[in-house]
Amino acid sequence: MTALAEHAFEAAIEPVVGRLALYVRHRGASVLGAEWDEDDLLQEALARAWRLFDRFEPHGPDGLFAWLRALADGVVADRVKYRRAKGRGGVRHLESLAGRPDGPGGGAARAPLEPAAPGTTVTRLAAQREARARVLAALDALAPQHREVVLRHLLAGETLAEVATALGVTKNAVWERLRRGLAALRAALPADLGA
Repeated sequence: MTALAEHAFEAAIEPVVGRLALYVRHRGASVLGAEWDEDDLLQEALARAWRLFDRFEPHGPDGLFAWLRALADGVVADRVKYRRAKGRGGVRHLESLAGRPDGPGGGAARAPLEPAAPGTTVTRLAAQREARARVLAALDALAPQHREVVLRHLLAGETLAEVATALGVTKNAVWERLRRGLAALRAALPADLGA
């Protein structure tokens, strides 16, 4: 990608990367249990987005997040497959073979597979992690019924009707839980991180 394309990618994902991180945390915890790394899954999803960004075509106002969410789902599914294969002894780590004469590259040094994320600095990364930690703490502090609706609607992208059906409540009840959950998040977060 050119410098202009790098800037376009960064500008496009900036508004939704926090939401994607929360989705990855929620999805990873529900599918992978205790054995997963939230940052690793998020970075893999963003690396896939980086590779495919020139082919992305937005569909609707929330198209970018829906696309990123689908990529994140693929990363989680791949991690599940990896864990299953690892449990059967069917996984060989290529990095450990790279320096051997019979390994990939014949022992030659290999270039990294992915470029570093554009515009990432240690300060920016620390600020993003701190902001994400605040949002996660605020989500964890929500009443369980409010947290469930917020996660399903805003992170998983379910409609209010889908959430109502899944929870066995009315659509109005879901709306009220969502309204109260978002109000609690706004009260708990600084203005620059508010829901």
